[in-house]
Amino acid sequence: MDQKDIIDLIEYIKVNFNRQMIASEQIANGQVIQSIDELRLWMEELSSEVNDPLSLFTDHSHPSEYIDKILSIAKDLSLNFSSKQNKIKARTLIRKCQKLMNEQEQSDSNILKEFSDKLDRKTGQHEKHLERIKSDAINDIRSETSELKEQLQDELKRLFEDRYSDFRSSVNSQRNEIRKNSDELVNQLHNEFRAKIDDLNDRFDITVGERIEHFERRFSQLQTRNTEITTSITNIESSISEAISESKDSILKDVYKLQDEAQLLKIEISNASKQLTRELKIAEEKAKEKIVEAINEEIAQYKKVKELLNIQVTRATDIVGTLSKKAMAHEHIIQANREFKTFLVHQILGVIFLLGAVAMSIAIFSNSLGINVPWLSWLVSVPTQTVIDPTTEKIIATTNLLASEEAGSLWFFKRISILILLTAPGIYFLKEAAVHRSKENVYRQRGVQLAAIAPYLNELEPCERQGIKKDLVKTFFSFHDGKADTKNVPDFLRDLKETMKIVRSIDKLDPHNRVRKVKRSTEES
Repeated sequence: MDQKDIIDLIEYIKVNFNRQMIASEQIANGQVIQSIDELRLWMEELSSEVNDPLSLFTDHSHPSEYIDKILSIAKDLSLNFSSKQNKIKARTLIRKCQKLMNEQEQSDSNILKEFSDKLDRKTGQHEKHLERIKSDAINDIRSETSELKEQLQDELKRLFEDRYSDFRSSVNSQRNEIRKNSDELVNQLHNEFRAKIDDLNDRFDITVGERIEHFERRFSQLQTRNTEITTSITNIESSISEAISESKDSILKDVYKLQDEAQLLKIEISNASKQLTRELKIAEEKAKEKIVEAINEEIAQYKKVKELLNIQVTRATDIVGTLSKKAMAHEHIIQANREFKTFLVHQILGVIFLLGAVAMSIAIFSNSLGINVPWLSWLVSVPTQTVIDPTTEKIIATTNLLASEEAGSLWFFKRISILILLTAPGIYFLKEAAVHRSKENVYRQRGVQLAAIAPYLNELEPCERQGIKKDLVKTFFSFHDGKADTKNVPDFLRDLKETMKIVRSIDKLDPHNRVRKVKRSTEES
């Protein structure tokens, strides 16, 4: 992109800006004119107290001037209106005009902001495009300079070869002419000499003296002729050498001139390349400096962020460690509370079942112990059979159904079975309550230890902390296989044996049993 394209681009941006400004102004003017039409209707309603309200819209050409004029006149009229309704309309007119002015200013500012953003984006794009064009131009100049060097070297080589070939051809042509002339002269001399010899032979009758004289004259003529020929040959050789020297001088001058021109072009090309390399080095150094500065800034910012992150991480690890310890302690306390609730439920159920067994025992052995419990008599009521006279409907006799040994044993077995059924669940629930009580103690102790261990470890050295943590791992993360203490829970088998002993002793003391045994022994005998 050259300077003409940049100028055209700037003109294009100006034209588009003017078009957008005109279009936005037309839109705003249309909105304002529409609002002015509404205001004109309001002003016509106020024509009773205004002499010529429509003259407001004929004195100005721009809608903003209309609004300013209407606003100033409305403010003046609002002070002079007599009716309250017209004052209210004037005030609404003022507010409407102010709103229109604010909307117009806001729309103008939005349009200018939007166009400035577009212009910034386009200028940024064109700057990037110019940078690409600059780099392309530098590359093109480098390629063109290298091509010009090659073309110049080829041209110089071609010119030197042409001049050298011309010189060779001219030297060969001169040499051929010299050879041709010398051959012609030799042939001519040979012919003349033969003609003279023939003439001498023809004139053999001439005296020897005359012939000798004639021969000497001819020989002198031949010598002169020969000297002339040699002089002509030397002249021809000198002219050829002069021509060769002149042509050689001209060729050398042309070659030297071409060499000077090539040297000047080479110097210009080297200067241009040096200038370009200097500019490129300066640009590269500036770019490198900017990149290094940006990298250093990014590194410094990264280091700051890293330091802040390290600080935050250390804080977070401390907070997380504290929270994890507190959370673990809290979880242990929660589990201890759960175990305590389970302990209470099992203990209450066990006590209820055992109280039922005690009540049943009292009811069973109340007669033997001499204890009268009326509200438990239904549990141990002795089955009886009454005989009624059908005529008089009176009780004749009452018989005890437990008088027989089998009926008494059955009655006793049923009550003892009920006692056992009440005692066994009670003992189970009490043992389970003891197990959950021991677990509750373990979890509560761990929760208290975890809550109190942090300040204790902070006062120790790191090596001591590691040793204590290793020892605590076995305590906190091991399976609790300790047996619960159930000494306070009664043993069912032991109590049953003792109960049976008591029953047997009571049976021995009962007189009815003695009478039964005597009767049985007599019957057997």
